[in-house]
Amino acid sequence: MVDRRTAVALVAALAATVAVDGVALSRVDHGQLGPAALAAPASDATAHGPAHNVAPSWTAGHSARPDQALLPRPGRTAWTTASVATVWIRPERARRVDRPALAAHPDINRWLSNQTIAQRVDLDRRVMTQSVQGEQVTVVRQRGAWSKVRLPQQRGSYYRRGIVGWVPTHQLSAVAQHRSAPFQRTRRPTGTSVVGIARHYLGVRYLWGGMTNRGIDCSGLTYRVYRGVGVTLPRDAADQARHGHAVRRRQLRVGDLVFFGSAGWRSIHHVGVYAGNGMVLHAPHTGTRVRLTPLTAWPDYWGARRYV
Repeated sequence: MVDRRTAVALVAALAATVAVDGVALSRVDHGQLGPAALAAPASDATAHGPAHNVAPSWTAGHSARPDQALLPRPGRTAWTTASVATVWIRPERARRVDRPALAAHPDINRWLSNQTIAQRVDLDRRVMTQSVQGEQVTVVRQRGAWSKVRLPQQRGSYYRRGIVGWVPTHQLSAVAQHRSAPFQRTRRPTGTSVVGIARHYLGVRYLWGGMTNRGIDCSGLTYRVYRGVGVTLPRDAADQARHGHAVRRRQLRVGDLVFFGSAGWRSIHHVGVYAGNGMVLHAPHTGTRVRLTPLTAWPDYWGARRYV
C-alpha cells in the first residue's frame, strides 16, 4: 500500500502503467471492505486542505423541503430516489468540492469535472460505494441531514449483510421507487450477453466506488454488468473471486472475470471482464476510462471465474 502522503506524487505514474492498476487504491474496489476503511481520522488534512463537514442543503437541486411523510426513519426500509447516491464513510468526509454529489438531484458530471485528479484519488478514504435509483436500503440511524444506511444487495466477506455508509437523507424516500435499469435482463444469460453489456461502459471514466455510466470502478463495473444479466455478485473484487467456478487460463471464455493479485484471494487488487481474443475490458484507475487491454499486460494474473 502506497503511503497517502506520496499518493499525489504517484498519480502520473499510476496513469502510465497497467501493471499497477489500482494497487494504491485498495479499500473498496480492490481489497477487502473492513475496519481499515473506517480507521483514518475524520479531520485529517490533505494536500487540498482539511475535510469539511458539508451538510447537504434541502434546497440544493430541490425547489422545497421534501414532504416529511416521504422521509425515511431509522430501522425502516427506504429507497434511493437520486439517480445515484454516493455512500460516504462518514458525513464529515464530504468536502466542499463534493457539494454537487450531495444534492437531492446530484450532478455527478459536474462533481467529477470540478475535481483534480489528486482530489479524485483522495476519494478512496471518503467513499464506500454508490446506490442507484430504486435500490432498497435499510436506514440504520440518522444524524442531522444524513442517514446511515445498509445496502443489502452489496455484500462482501466483511459486510455480510450489506455495505454500511452515510447518504444525504433527501436522496432517500420511505416510498418504493421505480428502479431504473439501463439494460434488460436476458432470459438465459451467456458470456456473450455479459460482454455485450460491458461494452456499453467503454469510455466511462474511472470513479472510486462508482457504480454507473457517469463513473465506475473495476468491481463496480463487473457488479453492474452481471446485475444486467440477473446475477448478483459481491461488491468488491476479492469477494467476487470466491464465487462462480474456477477457470484455467487456457480455457477462458468471453464473459469470464479475470483477477489480478500476487498471492491469495485477499491480495486481489483488480478485476476485469474477459472479452475474447486475449483482451480484458476493465476500469483501470483514477484518471483513466474503461478500456480494453491485453491480458498479457498484467504480470500478476491471479485466476478467472465463470458465473454463467
